[in-house]
Parts: sequence; structure tokens; C-alpha cells
Amino acid sequence: KNGLTLLVQENARLPLISIRSSFLAGVPYETDAKAGVTQVSAALLLKGTKKRSAAEIAAELENRGGSLICQSDAHRYMIGAEVMRGDEEVGLDLISDLLLNATLPAAQLEQVKKRQLAQIQEEKEDPMTVAIRRARAEIFSGQPFARTALGTEETVKSLTVSDCREMLRQSITGGNGVISIVGDVKA
Repeated sequence: KNGLTLLVQENARLPLISIRSSFLAGVPYETDAKAGVTQVSAALLLKGTKKRSAAEIAAELENRGGSLICQSDAHRYMIGAEVMRGDEEVGLDLISDLLLNATLPAAQLEQVKKRQLAQIQEEKEDPMTVAIRRARAEIFSGQPFARTALGTEETVKSLTVSDCREMLRQSITGGNGVISIVGDVKA
């Protein structure tokens, strides 16, 4: 009813299930002043929810032989899980908790921003990345893709938890997302 697209593909070859939720976000949805907010907010998602601490989030699937994916790029948020057959409900519950109940703790914001600032600095030291950034700025001049997913040092330093909440609120909506479930499941 909310426009969320669900894709299911059966593949019983192995007792594994891959769950992915993707929501459009990133560079086209950010402003020049808030460049990098998608990346920062994705990292903050893992820092706690209303019912799980960061440590509990990290251990939930790992203790069952699965893994959690929470990342963003220039185009989207992607939150997903790789689980063994029988753990799909646990994986879906964790993904749902992250998408709907993330607390985005302010105490973790500076640490997340520090990590992203280090990535920006690292890219500045790589000649190929510097060339690609210059080409991108030239080719996409005046367009959102002239910016990078990481943002700039200035924009990342100025980001707040409120900025992150707003980006997530705008992006994590039914009509803006797709959930795919592939593996040892019945459609």
C-alpha cells in the first residue's frame, strides 16, 4: 500500500538468504550545504536503535553466522543481511529496526564525521581520485553529480544529527525503496 517494491527470487541451491533494502538518496537528494549527509547518516544507523545498542546490532547476525550490511553511496542507502535459512525473520527484524527505530546518537556523530573526514583527506592524496573529482566537477558543472558522495570537509564538519534525521526521513519511505530477498525461500 505504501509503494514499497518487494522482489523475491527462489534459489534453493544453498541454505542462504540475501536480504537487501535500497532507498534512493545520496548526491541527487543532498544540497551543496549538506553534501555527505547520506554517508554520515548511514554510519549513524549502526550506532543504536530504540531496542538495540551498537554492540547488539553488530553481534545479532554475526553470532548466527550471518552478516549485516549498512552503507550508502552516491545514489542510495543500502541496508541488508546475509543469513542462513531459518534466520530470515531475525535478519528482517534487524533491518526493520534500523530503518524505523534508529536513534542516531549525537554522542557518536563526531566519531562518524571524523572517519568521513579522514576518507576525504585520503582521497585528496590519491592522484587518480583527484583527477576523477576534477573531471566530475567539470563534466557535471551545476548538477548534483559535480559533488562526491563523501561531501567536503566544510560540509561534513557542519552536519548535525538533525540533518541526518531529515535525510533519512525523506529517503526511507515506501515509494522510494525496494526490498529484495533472494535465496532459499518460497515466494
